[in-house]
Amino acid sequence: MNGMMPALDLLFHAEDTVSSICACGGGTMSPVFRYVEESAKGEGGPHAGSAGFLASLVTYGNKTLRMDDILKDSSDVEFAREHLDKGLMGMFGYAPI
Repeated sequence: MNGMMPALDLLFHAEDTVSSICACGGGTMSPVFRYVEESAKGEGGPHAGSAGFLASLVTYGNKTLRMDDILKDSSDVEFAREHLDKGLMGMFGYAPI
């Protein structure tokens, strides 16, 4: 089984998204849904400093903050324009680069 969804759906519509994924796979979701407030990635290694649930809501719920520190370097912008699938980006609601 293959499927795609925007990662932000897990952040802003977690319960509905997980329920849909469970149903798609032929299962059912647990009757008690629990949000993990701390970073699910842990504290060390390459994910040190990762945001938890509330910090992610604040960052990704604000259009200005969401794009802060992304594609600052012109080589990053050039790479994104050359390699990101424009149709897929549009399907997930991302603006053209």
